[in-house]
Amino acid sequence: MKRLNNRGVSLIEILIAVVIFALCITPIIAQLASSIRIGQRADDQQAATDYGKSVAETIKQTELDSLLYTATGQSQFADSLGIELSSMNIEGSYYSVKSDGNNGVVIPAGSYVTGRMTPGSGTGFASVTAMYQAINLANKAASEDAQEALVREFHVTGTAEIDYRHYDVDIVLDTKPYAEASLKPATTYVDPNAVNLGNLSSLDASTSAVIPGLSNYDTTAASAYMNAIISALENSGDESKEMIATQIKNGNRTITNSVEKTITVEINKLSVPDLNGNQYQVICHVQYESPSIQSQYGVSAADTTMDYIALQQSYKQIPEIYLMYNQFLYYNDYQDDVIQIVNKTGEQAKVYVIRTAEDDSAISGSSVDEDGNPVTPANSLIPTGTGYNRDDKNGSNYLYMTQFRITEDLDDNPVAIYTNMPLKVEEGGVIYDNIISSVNYPGNRTCKMSVNVSQSAIGSVVHPLDQDERYSEQGRAYNIVITLTNQRTGNVTTFDTSKGDY
Repeated sequence: MKRLNNRGVSLIEILIAVVIFALCITPIIAQLASSIRIGQRADDQQAATDYGKSVAETIKQTELDSLLYTATGQSQFADSLGIELSSMNIEGSYYSVKSDGNNGVVIPAGSYVTGRMTPGSGTGFASVTAMYQAINLANKAASEDAQEALVREFHVTGTAEIDYRHYDVDIVLDTKPYAEASLKPATTYVDPNAVNLGNLSSLDASTSAVIPGLSNYDTTAASAYMNAIISALENSGDESKEMIATQIKNGNRTITNSVEKTITVEINKLSVPDLNGNQYQVICHVQYESPSIQSQYGVSAADTTMDYIALQQSYKQIPEIYLMYNQFLYYNDYQDDVIQIVNKTGEQAKVYVIRTAEDDSAISGSSVDEDGNPVTPANSLIPTGTGYNRDDKNGSNYLYMTQFRITEDLDDNPVAIYTNMPLKVEEGGVIYDNIISSVNYPGNRTCKMSVNVSQSAIGSVVHPLDQDERYSEQGRAYNIVITLTNQRTGNVTTFDTSKGDY
């Protein structure tokens, strides 16, 4: 029988095999480790970039000046950015600048708002508006090359956890590029906020509720409304009312009446999120009613009331609400509007009431004949003359008003209304309030608007639109630079809106 060779493998052979294997596998391991590091760095940078975009968008939608210098505001701001509140630090300052980029003299560097900011090295002002007023006054007496514009700066630092990564966050915001540009000739400058306000369609539909076109009582609605009244008169069983209906249909009689319109905006918090994770719901009702018809002809309220839903939408976070609004035109007369806000969220609701036309010249006759008498154009919707235009007065009383009504307790469900309707008016060189408390002064029509809070509380509820810096006439858009440093790896990601990162 042939004997097999069972001497096995020697130690030297094993060592040689191990060395060969190590030489072969080392580059593979190194390449794999490098790929993992590159992948991790790419993931890290992607997470940081996504966070930077989110931060930039949040800041664009934030009214910084009124938010950053209160404890509640800082808490909301930190939460919206995902920054740990205990780590967040905010520094802010203001100064004026000239078109060549050099600092101005009207608002010294390091200026601040007294009572709201830590005093800097500059001058204290009662408000940011006071700074703009100081600059405007100085610019009136200055030559073109000496004009100045206000720069607003904020510096926010803190730490944030993003996709299980911990970052040091550094955010610098300033308006210097826009301030300098605003001093250039008008042909080369576009106010960024004018663009923003003029393109409300660009608002994020997931965080904004835009309610358009609730101003006029159109022909179709008017016909339906009057047909309902005629039908009620015809079916009343009263011969005199039936005769009135016949006369109206034959054009022998008209119904003299007024119509009240109520716009009701409800903001509710759902007890349980829906299947899409939405927790809030906004519903806008529009209702027309004619009490004068009810009392004059005995027609029921149901037959003289029209109600429809203009918007019903759900959101994952409480949305900002934009109500596109002009005073209500009923046939040939403007009528009172009621804008009712029902906030049941336990959080602050922000409602922007945007009067989309400055005056009624587009629909009211404004031309004159050769003798200087007013002439009503053929295409005018309302006649020319006192008693027809929406801002007309009868003595000291406005004929038509806008009434804001807030139904819920403001301590539990705060509401902030921002509007471009003037809250103050000038008559004969004197400035007057244009909004009055319907609580303290019920029935008073010497102002164009009213709100059902005390006179002393009006300023905390109804604000001019330019108090929200996104819609200021001065152009308060921010350039934003965000630097994120991964605390574990040291990787740094910079996000600069001026370089097109956003």
